[in-house]
Formats: sequence, C-alpha cells, structure tokens
Amino acid sequence: MSLHRGQLVADSTMELESIRPKAGPDCRFDINFARALLTGADGRIVIPLPFSANSERNDFSIYPLIGKRIRSLLLRSSVVPLAMVADGADGFIRFAPMDDTIDDSGQENLLRLIKALNDHPLLGLEILSSGPFIEITPPAGQKAVPDRLDLGKSRAIRVMQFIVSQGINESRLRFQENGQGFDEEILDRPVDRVDLNLFAIKDGTVDGKSDQGLSELPPISGE
Repeated sequence: MSLHRGQLVADSTMELESIRPKAGPDCRFDINFARALLTGADGRIVIPLPFSANSERNDFSIYPLIGKRIRSLLLRSSVVPLAMVADGADGFIRFAPMDDTIDDSGQENLLRLIKALNDHPLLGLEILSSGPFIEITPPAGQKAVPDRLDLGKSRAIRVMQFIVSQGINESRLRFQENGQGFDEEILDRPVDRVDLNLFAIKDGTVDGKSDQGLSELPPISGE
C-alpha cells in the first residue's frame, strides 16, 4: 500500500470461503465452474483486489469494489475461462492431415493446460473427437481393406495419453466422441484438430456423461 499525492494505492488480495449462487433460478453464471476456476492447488480462493482511492474522502468503501471484482470474474468464467487459468493456451490441438502425431507446438499447448489442471484441482478437461471414419484405400491392384480408421478417435487418444503421461489422473479427463460418420455436426466443425474444454469436476470425480478410461479405448492404429 502506498500514498502518492493524496491517492491511496494498494495491490491487495481477498480470500473467499466459497462462492454460492444467488437465490432464484435466474443466475446467469455457472457458479460451480467459476469456483473450480478460482480455487487454487491449496484449496483456497484468493482474488487479486488492486484499488486506488482519494485519501481525503471519508466516504470511501471497499465493498462496492469487491462486488464489482467478483462480478467481473464470474463474467470472465463464462466468456473466457481458458484465459483465466492458462493464458496463451488454445482450446484445441491441430494435426497434420491424415496424421495423429502431436507436434511440438501441440505438446507446448498441452503443457500449458496441464499446468492449469495442476494449479486448479477442481478442473477437468473434456477431449472432443471430431474426426469421421475414413476408409482405408488399398494400393492399386491389392485387395480391398475392410477396416476403417477412426482418425478423430486416434488423435483424441494421443492427447489423453500425453496428458496422463505428465501426471494428470485420467479420472479428470472426459473423452467424448462427436458422432460417427459424416453427419452435419462433424461437417460444421474444423477438421484436423481435437477440441479441449475445461469443466468443473464434482467431489473429485468427473460429473456428467459416463467416461471411458484409457484401458477401455481401442488401441491406436499401428500399435
């Protein structure tokens, strides 16, 4: 805290015991998700609260600043959640066409997300497979191959395996296949990438759709 030309300036922080939704069904924010984004590795919710005020005014109150700060964080949690915990990270991993290898750029992005998961233990990561089944075309003159390669699933498994290899428990990961074949939903989504979404876990377990562990997923092609 400092005083300069009558202006009081402070880089303070505030610790909250919890965040609860207001009464009624009209709360605009996912409070559980916001709580997961704000809870640190030590289980505490500590919010930066910098402020400045005229030291000559005797009617200054910090309470309106607290309310404004909390509303701002709730808004960010619904609009740019990734930026709150992993600044500079992308919510997807790009792949080369017809390849399931995570390149150096993709690994760096995943490491940023992994750090966010380590720093915020109430967060989980949803991995969305967006690739359709792709027919394997045999070389000319050879017998047709009946098998098909689900490239999107293979890429998603690669992402899951990398994250688990860095120490994240697979119970915090949620794998979701985005349809089978060339349906409208897949055609509307970008190709050659796997999407990654943060979500709040409940009581240390993934809440929502039943999940597949790595051991239950089909092996990656070629392994």
